[in-house]
Amino acid sequence: MPIVNRIADFSKDMQGWRRHLHANPEPGFECHETAGFVIADQAAEMGA
Repeated sequence: MPIVNRIADFSKDMQGWRRHLHANPEPGFECHETAGFVIADQAAEMGA
């Protein structure tokens, strides 16, 4: 599958991730919720 198609497939997901992260900002380097979102939620969905 061409990379353009793969990116298009992830477009809606990435938009949702961006909206979630921007709706839940964390100050400075205190990114515990962000790390949890990325590691636990998204990495698990991707099979990592």
